[in-house]
Amino acid sequence: MLQNATRFEAATSWHMVKQSANTLNALWATFNLVGTVGSLLALVIFIKFYDLTEEKVKEMSLSNQTLN
Repeated sequence: MLQNATRFEAATSWHMVKQSANTLNALWATFNLVGTVGSLLALVIFIKFYDLTEEKVKEMSLSNQTLN
């Protein structure tokens, strides 16, 4: 799949926890790919719907200068 995970074994206070390679690959995909897809989706929404013109940039710049 995405990684060549073998197995993970961790000792808890009363028993041994074993994770299979499939479980480790699914966890890796969930933690990495879901965040990546979400970030790309946010970027597409930002580019498509955020209207940033030169006039607005100048207005924001002036606003920031007056605050400092």
